[in-house]
Order: sequence, then structure tokens, then C-alpha cells
Amino acid sequence: KKELSEELKLEVFKCLEVSSRQLNSNIVHDFMVKENKIFLGQCIFVCKEAIVQETFIKLRKSAVEALMSLSHLHDNVDFHDVVLREQISQILFIVLPQVATVLIKVCQEDTLRGPQLIQVSLKTLGRFLCLILEDYERKSSNEQATNQDFLRLLNGRSNEVQVLPKV
Repeated sequence: KKELSEELKLEVFKCLEVSSRQLNSNIVHDFMVKENKIFLGQCIFVCKEAIVQETFIKLRKSAVEALMSLSHLHDNVDFHDVVLREQISQILFIVLPQVATVLIKVCQEDTLRGPQLIQVSLKTLGRFLCLILEDYERKSSNEQATNQDFLRLLNGRSNEVQVLPKV
């Protein structure tokens, strides 16, 4: 809300970030269920709106960091916990377009204004996309891509260039 002070908003986002960062994986596993989707969506919406509407760079950066922690994408996360990551991705998939749009807009801003904001936004966007687009079936079967897989992929491509008609 516009009538709230920037200091109060900043502290709320810091509190959200720190509290969600301190959750262990069992609590996150219990929280990231369909029943909590609306509450989680509201929290993400508040962070997204602050990122878009606020002018105070430190407040916007804090909202991005809160979004990253709330999505369980902060630095202290076990990125090898495939089961939890898949569960989180299924819940957060619905907000991908909104979050990606906002973070891309931030990354396109003037770097002189807030390079740290752009840096944390790019980090959040990358982790968010990796979370949503990760191939969880392949990871769970312990198959690893090899050089041969890459060469097969390249050899399977057609070298012909297809020109599409102009619209």
C-alpha cells in the first residue's frame, strides 16, 4: 500500500526473507501443497507489486530477495533435493509468466540506477526458470547427459535453412 512507509515495507520483506530462509525442507515440503497455493500466490503478488511499483531501490531489491526465499531458491537450499524441487515447481508454475515478466523488466533497467537490483533479479530469474523447466524424470533416474548425447543431437539436426514466408 502507498500509505505505508518505505521502512515498514522494507522490514516486512526482510522478515519474509529471513523467516522463509530459515525453514527446513520438511516444513517447506508440508507448506508447498495445493491447499496453500492461494496464500503463496498472494505473497508472491505482494513481492511482485513492490518490485514493479516502488521507486526505492533497496526496497525493490529486498522484495526480489523475499521472492527468491519464498520460492525456496535462496543460496542455502539443497538443490539436489529433486523431490522437493519438483513439488515446488508444480506449485509455482502458475506464476511463472508474471514473475518472469517482472524480473526481465528489472534486468532491462538502467544499470547505473541499481546494478545490485539487476544482479539479484537476474539470479532469481535464472533460478526460477531452472526450477520450473528442470527435467525431473531424467534426474530421478540418475542418467547423465554425455558428449555422445550432444553429438547425436547435433547430427540429428538438419543443415538446411528453411525460409518462412513473410506475413
